[in-house]
Amino acid sequence: MCIRVNQWMTVCVAMIAFIAISSHALEKPAPTDDQLKAWVKELGDDDFAKRLAAEKELSKAGAKAEIVLKASLTSADPQVKATAARLLGRLRLATIGAMDYLQVVPANSIIVLQLKNLSTSLENAKKTAIGQIILSKDLEPFRTKVDAMMNQEPQKKKEALLWFQRFKGQFTVSLWELNLLNPEELKFGAILEITDPNPVDVFDELLTKTGVLAGGRKTTNYKDVDILNDPLGAGPAVALIGRHILVSNTLESVQKLVDGFIQPGGFAATPDFKKALPHLGTQPDMIFGMDFQKYMKAAQAVAPMPGYDELMKGAGVTAKYLYMTSSSAADTFEDRFYVVNDGPPKGFAAAARPPADAPPPLTDMALMPANSILAAVGYLDGSQMNAAMGDYLGGLKKMMDQVKKQGPGPVPIPDFSEAIAQFEAKSGLKVGDLAALVKGSIGYYAVLAPGGALAPPDLGLFITCEDAEKAKAVNAAISKGFNAYDNKNAVKEVDAPGHKIYQLDLTALGLPVQPNFPYSPCWTIEGNRVFVASSIQALRKQLSFIDNKTPGLLSQPDFVKALGALSPEERKGQIMYADMKSLLTFGATVGLPLLQAKVKDAEIKKNLATLPPATQLFKDVPPVLIASTFIGDANIGIMRSPVPPFQTVFLMAIGAGLAMPMMGGMPGGVGPELPPGGF
Repeated sequence: MCIRVNQWMTVCVAMIAFIAISSHALEKPAPTDDQLKAWVKELGDDDFAKRLAAEKELSKAGAKAEIVLKASLTSADPQVKATAARLLGRLRLATIGAMDYLQVVPANSIIVLQLKNLSTSLENAKKTAIGQIILSKDLEPFRTKVDAMMNQEPQKKKEALLWFQRFKGQFTVSLWELNLLNPEELKFGAILEITDPNPVDVFDELLTKTGVLAGGRKTTNYKDVDILNDPLGAGPAVALIGRHILVSNTLESVQKLVDGFIQPGGFAATPDFKKALPHLGTQPDMIFGMDFQKYMKAAQAVAPMPGYDELMKGAGVTAKYLYMTSSSAADTFEDRFYVVNDGPPKGFAAAARPPADAPPPLTDMALMPANSILAAVGYLDGSQMNAAMGDYLGGLKKMMDQVKKQGPGPVPIPDFSEAIAQFEAKSGLKVGDLAALVKGSIGYYAVLAPGGALAPPDLGLFITCEDAEKAKAVNAAISKGFNAYDNKNAVKEVDAPGHKIYQLDLTALGLPVQPNFPYSPCWTIEGNRVFVASSIQALRKQLSFIDNKTPGLLSQPDFVKALGALSPEERKGQIMYADMKSLLTFGATVGLPLLQAKVKDAEIKKNLATLPPATQLFKDVPPVLIASTFIGDANIGIMRSPVPPFQTVFLMAIGAGLAMPMMGGMPGGVGPELPPGGF
């Protein structure tokens, strides 16, 4: 499915236009004392329909009905007396107000997802930098266009807004028993908060519109809660407690949620979650929790993966529990991760964990050019990485062998272990010996071509060794390896002021390099570090920064501001930075003229022409900042971005999943021509 850029703009603007519209439900007047007494009297009526209607109205009256119901406990009519007692039991739960659903869902939940408050989340999103751009005066013509499109079906728009108003609060879904071999054994439940002032009416209307239990319903009273379920026990079950809807695939599962309301604690009270909570932000919009080991055990039962244990050991994935939150934080969105590991880090994770006495890798951001569009620093222990690589490649090979047994695929599967063995045989180098020389901070960066031209960016990286002699040994090993490759002298020495640069001749390696190929890898030694760049010019620029002791990226205001949102402890680990302002400006400068040329709607074409320059439009867009560090046996990650990180990746994954089948069905992978008009 080929989707134009202007359609993505429609989606973004439509979402903001949708949430910007307000709709208010009308509250019904509270019943009078005389009405309440009349309904109590009708509890004993011979007409079943009247009794049922009176019971419903008293339930809706909530706490106001308690006085007359308590007085009815001494009624001479046994029907009135029994029904009043039952209603009082219900009202005890019906008057429950705000409730954290994480205290309701079972403590042994394998997967939990909670949206704290949809309305608040959307309001906070409008305050972010990207929200302010979408709601700005510059994009008003586009919002007007979207609103006009929505008004073409006013009834659907009205109904959508009405249901949004009714369910704009909390939502939680939980899965606590997982058997992928038998889906009927799944046990899960969802809880939705009705934000309309008349929850009973909304509940009844929802049951009617969704057709839940359309073939008939059975009422099971469980601890004073009426649970509606299929008479044969095969369909869904649903209940209403106050303004909270409980729904699941089985009666037993809804009963478990009812128990959570009566005796709160549940998932929120588990020790690992309570330990993680201080690191997950103060007011998250979304919380996600996962028992990683239970989930993978269930997945392995369905499709056993040979080599999985070795692969995870090498990668250092020893997670027991994963917790994540998403929130709006000032002008950015923020995702936070807290991974509870089964003991100290192993594999690649251990290789990337700096020792307690190591200087924070963040200080090496000064080695990155201030105009970097992408930069990252971290730590690497080469010896540990090499040991982890053995486990990882061993597990990967087992997996690949299993795939090969199932038949040849469209893409040949490489054997990485064999490739390394061939390299060692030709170069005379041992990868493990080379890796053991590296120990310390590492980093890389990318810089756009001058003026934002359509030219390849400059690339650079550095690695740190324990001392200068080991750095020289790295250089000697690299030079020896390439020069010995097919017995060709592929490394040339280039003199530079105060430095000796080593340049790799790609043609000497037999690579099909075009005459105008922009990259010519080169490197140099500076103390105990090896600096690598994509060209002589890029490396010389990097060396000039080092020689002049410039503060590099640490002088970039947006980067420094983003760092200020992290605690000192969170800055000690790996840091990655992306200059979204420059990237969006570059993309718009190149893409908007192309978009304007393709748009057929004259009004949209005119509106695109009136947009301000990209530098002005995106002047307040914050960077992407990712930080990762260890605290004890737990791994903590923070990602700040101008767009919601988790939700964006999730939507992109869904979009890719939808696009793949459609692209495969079109000649040449091209989607259908979209109609003119719209954007």
